[in-house]
Amino acid sequence: MNRDSKILLKNNLVNFIKFFFEVDINLFTKFLIEVDESEKIDWSKQPSGLMLTFLSVTNNKNNKLEIELIIELLTTDRNEIPIWIKVIEVEKAKIYKLIICKRFRKKKVVEEWHRNSDFYPFII
Repeated sequence: MNRDSKILLKNNLVNFIKFFFEVDINLFTKFLIEVDESEKIDWSKQPSGLMLTFLSVTNNKNNKLEIELIIELLTTDRNEIPIWIKVIEVEKAKIYKLIICKRFRKKKVVEEWHRNSDFYPFII
């Protein structure tokens, strides 16, 4: 599998948190993850790998996860990533919540969607 999307996600998440929250991610930094339930999606038109990704995210909803596992969860078997991921600081330098959209696309599509962002797909 092409690792470009995983490398991009990790680097941009680290840089996003450093820029907006003025902290460095370390071994003690944990992440909560959840899906934006306000978005509607027709699962019958989605690839099965995307459904597996959402099941994995849902199963880990209340778990505090390390960055490496978060990156694995946010990349589909087709090397797609969420179009956007909202980052919320729960506890300074310790816990961050990631709310992901239900639309996953190839890195190039996500990059075009976030034309002027150095930290895509992460948003405040």
